[in-house]
Amino acid sequence: MATQPAPGDIAFVGPAHLSHLSNYQYVEVVSVEEASVHVSIAGPDATSGGSTYTMPLGTVQHRVVPARERDLWPGSYLAHPVAFVWTTDDGVDVWSCGVVSGYSATEDETTLHILGHEGPVRLPLVTTTAIIKADVLTYALQIGGTVNAAALTPTELLEQKTQSSWRVTDAGPEHILEYSTATRARRPEDLYSDPAIGRLPDQASATISRQTTGDISASDSNSDSISNSPGDNDDEDIQAIRHAHRPNPKRRRIELASDSGSSQYQDYRGRGRQRGLVFQPSPIDRQVHDAVVHRRHTGNAPQTLLQSVQQSDQLDFIGTPPVLRAAYHFGFGVGLSIMHFRRASPSDDVMSTENGVDMWDFSAKNSLQPPPKANTFNDLISALAAFYKFGENFYNKKTKKFIGAARDFVIAYADHSSHDSGMARLLVHWINTKFGLFRSRLVAKGIRSATRVVKQFSRMDEQLVALKESCPQLSQQAQNSLRHKAAESEGVSRSSRQSSARPATKPKIPAPVMAALPKGEDGRRQCLRFISKAGCNVTE
Repeated sequence: MATQPAPGDIAFVGPAHLSHLSNYQYVEVVSVEEASVHVSIAGPDATSGGSTYTMPLGTVQHRVVPARERDLWPGSYLAHPVAFVWTTDDGVDVWSCGVVSGYSATEDETTLHILGHEGPVRLPLVTTTAIIKADVLTYALQIGGTVNAAALTPTELLEQKTQSSWRVTDAGPEHILEYSTATRARRPEDLYSDPAIGRLPDQASATISRQTTGDISASDSNSDSISNSPGDNDDEDIQAIRHAHRPNPKRRRIELASDSGSSQYQDYRGRGRQRGLVFQPSPIDRQVHDAVVHRRHTGNAPQTLLQSVQQSDQLDFIGTPPVLRAAYHFGFGVGLSIMHFRRASPSDDVMSTENGVDMWDFSAKNSLQPPPKANTFNDLISALAAFYKFGENFYNKKTKKFIGAARDFVIAYADHSSHDSGMARLLVHWINTKFGLFRSRLVAKGIRSATRVVKQFSRMDEQLVALKESCPQLSQQAQNSLRHKAAESEGVSRSSRQSSARPATKPKIPAPVMAALPKGEDGRRQCLRFISKAGCNVTE
């Protein structure tokens, strides 16, 4: 719904809304007429007594922002190169550069969306956030990039960004370089050429490309014996710039015969294997994670965050990589079950160690295993309690409150219900469905709509009533299955008893007769039928 502007309100507009602007800026409403609004430039960079502009009333109505944005002015960073502190995969805070692509502001927090060299970053904007605006040139030079934030304070970084502290000699107008795209050839051409003097001959350029660092240092040491005319200095500057900006040649093949080559090859193979173990969430998973994660974990690398959580003392369940990977984006409804968080006993820890459970591979290749079944309500309650303890450190206040409401409802439900294993399994399915609904609403409408699912934790819920009606059928099926198994086991034991009680059969031919049978040439005893062919020797 459009908001009626009033004098003193601020709006966030751009060139499409006000043609006098060159980028997005804040404007403050000065006066309101029937169909137009008079505004002036506002924000941290605005000057007092500036010009006043006229905008349509309908445009301003849709662009008014809350007054709390006056505290930090997050929109002033939009489309600006910035330097900010970023946490690497190794857990080190370093300075990094990026461009602000947008921002999101709620009642609880304000977040900047930054596109950096390491990928998209969500940076919480507070009064203590280390972030510095930069111009295009300092962003291209990456001044202060990858430097430890503890070794370089923001004020020191600002001094490095001033042109007076640069140690690069400024080139005159005659040294402007012309840019040309590289061709897809085996040996690409130079990307930079001077239009004033043209390209050097092939022999001279080949000589320059073969010049090594040692040759350059040797020429510097012998500079006293060379005449330094203004023309020679210009040529040397041009050659030095061309040498610094030449395309990288084709990489050499690694020589496996040498020790250094072997170590480089092993490092390369190790990095390749490491990339196969890294967790890479999808954009939807990142969206859900940003909406439910605790503020202290915002902006951390997924792999580093999950490994640190895995080693914490907040886990009462076995923190396998697939379970933590699913908990990263609240993966209920897409494979995760509440019984994956069942409280682990010492015997469970022993079994996981003996079975060699992979606790390192966080990639999608390490798939989620089927969860254990809930035999009683206590199994479900212990799983919810372990998940709530995990959420106290990992999820934000609204998500943690939602999990706590589910736990309290199951405890109250178990106090006034018969402890049936079939109903416990149905209640696990019902909890998983509600958690999945929370996630789907989170993706479609946001955290405020998702938290309204807590109102469905009631005994009068339609889905829960339907499950209660189907519980006797499930219990009857379970009892029939138990009777069938008992009958099968009883039949097997009865047959074994009968076989053991049956007397042993006596042989038809007496043992003395068998011993008296003659043997053939092959050493085997002849049967009575074979002997009878020779005739009977017994007389009457």
